[in-house]
Amino acid sequence: VRLGIKIALALGCTVNPMSQFSRKNYFYPDLPKGYQISQHDHPLGEHGALEIRMKDGTGRTIRIRRVHLEEDTAKLVHLDGGDTLLDHNRAGLPLMKIVTEMDIHSAEEAEAYLRELQGLLRNLGASLANMEEGQLRCEPNVSVYEADPQGLSLRGLGKHQTLNKKREVKN
Repeated sequence: VRLGIKIALALGCTVNPMSQFSRKNYFYPDLPKGYQISQHDHPLGEHGALEIRMKDGTGRTIRIRRVHLEEDTAKLVHLDGGDTLLDHNRAGLPLMKIVTEMDIHSAEEAEAYLRELQGLLRNLGASLANMEEGQLRCEPNVSVYEADPQGLSLRGLGKHQTLNKKREVKN
């Protein structure tokens, strides 16, 4: 909890005077008990931002929606040939989630955001944040946009409006 508050403050979040753990009920193969303990509805902190620097030197602000704690789930390991293994070694361990607003619009911006976040977590002593060791993971929600090259609206949608083709990419 202390590290979560420390990170929320470093991200410029408002730290909520009250946070609460609740049961988030859903079925998924990596959640065999059918629920997860989470602060999803009453997070530690909300409404922050992280400044990122792109390779071309330009800067951007990525808004942070919330920082909350929850328990980790099991891990699905998909094997060649179609078999799937379930690894329960991390299930139930504490996990902190940092949820952004929909401000990341390219793979380059996602990379810059994750590198900046990784540096922040390491500098705060909160985590080594090594992705290859599962200490930093991301679950991007990808929305497909269709833009008209002349900037005109398509199918009644304004320029750069979503076509509601949102997909979550796990870990």
